[in-house]
Amino acid sequence: MIKVFVVEDNDYLLEDIVHSLKLQGYDCYGATDALTFDELLAREVPDLVILDWNLPGEDGLSIAERLHANDKTNHVGIIFLTARGSLEDRIAGLELADAYLTKPIDYQELGSIITSINRRLAPNNESSVESVWKINEKTLELNTPQNKILSLSYREYIALYKLAESPGIPVSAQKIVEAWGENWLRFEKNRLELLLSRLRRKIKDNSNIKLNPIRSVRNEGYHLMIPIEIITHEQFSVSTEKKSSNKTQKSAVVSLSEHAYDLSPNAIMITGCNQKIIRTNTAFSEVTGYAAQSVLGKNPRILNSGRHGKTFYQLMWHSINTTGTWSGEIYNRRRNGQIYLQNIKINALHNSAGDVENYIAIFSDITQEREQELQLKHLSNHDALTGLANRRLLHQQFDTAVTNAKRQGVQIGLLFIDLNGFKPVNDKFGHSCGDFMLQEIASRILSCVRETDTVARLGGDEFVVLMTNIDSDNATATDILRNKLKKIIAHEFIFEGNTIKLTASIGISIFPEQGTNFETLCNVADMAMYKNKEEMKLFM
Repeated sequence: MIKVFVVEDNDYLLEDIVHSLKLQGYDCYGATDALTFDELLAREVPDLVILDWNLPGEDGLSIAERLHANDKTNHVGIIFLTARGSLEDRIAGLELADAYLTKPIDYQELGSIITSINRRLAPNNESSVESVWKINEKTLELNTPQNKILSLSYREYIALYKLAESPGIPVSAQKIVEAWGENWLRFEKNRLELLLSRLRRKIKDNSNIKLNPIRSVRNEGYHLMIPIEIITHEQFSVSTEKKSSNKTQKSAVVSLSEHAYDLSPNAIMITGCNQKIIRTNTAFSEVTGYAAQSVLGKNPRILNSGRHGKTFYQLMWHSINTTGTWSGEIYNRRRNGQIYLQNIKINALHNSAGDVENYIAIFSDITQEREQELQLKHLSNHDALTGLANRRLLHQQFDTAVTNAKRQGVQIGLLFIDLNGFKPVNDKFGHSCGDFMLQEIASRILSCVRETDTVARLGGDEFVVLMTNIDSDNATATDILRNKLKKIIAHEFIFEGNTIKLTASIGISIFPEQGTNFETLCNVADMAMYKNKEEMKLFM
């Protein structure tokens, strides 16, 4: 079992991380500061450490440096999980860590990253492979010693090529990424690690080797563990002899152009002036799923997803016909029917007479990038457990509600909700029960409010309802909602045959009578909630 230590000064977040990783099968323990972490370390050395950067006393960066300097802990994997997301911080962190993640993060993803790092850093005592593998620069294929042929993507080919160029010497991640044509400073290192993880699996699944074919060398990059011979082709080399004929030189240039065309990481599609496809490259087939021969002579409409209307294409062709170019994003459909998002640029190519001879489209699949952007945006504004708004989104919704309230002359209500007796439930029935109840309570609260209202979870067992557009003649609307919430939260919960009861203390503040800004109204509602809690104790 992989042993993981988590150092995080936020008690609630630390509890969530440790609980989630334990559910995924990791032997996980938490510490809120360097002193507590050192006590854990004195008892046992973990396989991996997750560090927050900002900690009371000694910070995470200093802890990582100590781990590296100690012979007993310099093999331990390190992940920075922090709110610090600047480029400078990421670069500094990756000098010491195997991954740098910014909060918030999906815990399942965190678990996968832990497993990946542990697999790469695990000691490997197997003997090296004697048989030689061969990588073909023309066909982008890897031949195993058993003569099995593995097709490589452009990025896989470049990565293996760079590793095979320097046998026995670690190759930095930066060199591989820059060989792809990517900007290293803007590159997410986890993308490279994911590609190499898939490449390792491809090699191992198609051969009889058991060792890790591409090992990670901390802070130095990656080390190729299998001998690979690069098979070159004379037709792709340019003669440097001064007596070469113009014809030979021209042939070499054409061959190099063909080589660059086929190895381009971007999909390329060329049509004639009649808009019938006359050529595609390897990346086109990888993205669309269509082999080159199956699309030749056809109109690119075979890729149409049906998501864009007639007007969209009319505007696109108007730009191409008037300016000679168009770029943007288009949803298209793969051969298997899957719809994906691509970033595309289309140019019209003219002859000497000014007539269009060809159209060339260069595009790449950005579906995953867009999905990650949307997921990160959602995670930055929502609570991971309940899906409710978090404090950041609540504040934004409040600002919008205030603008509307001033314009319409209405009121806004903030209801602070705190659960009574929730901690004993966690202690008695476990965190899985606690998580279930928080999700159920979130659902119950949502069932009581209007679509225009916002429900947020601030952490732990604290919830907030932002009630908008309250008519000044109906000032009791917040009291009515409070009573409804108290009643529905007091209903019994059934978890794995256990009947559980909770109550809620609720405090209210009203805009603009009790405050005109978010912080003031939060404080008023918070104090009212604690007053309500004390009053409830008197009647218990």
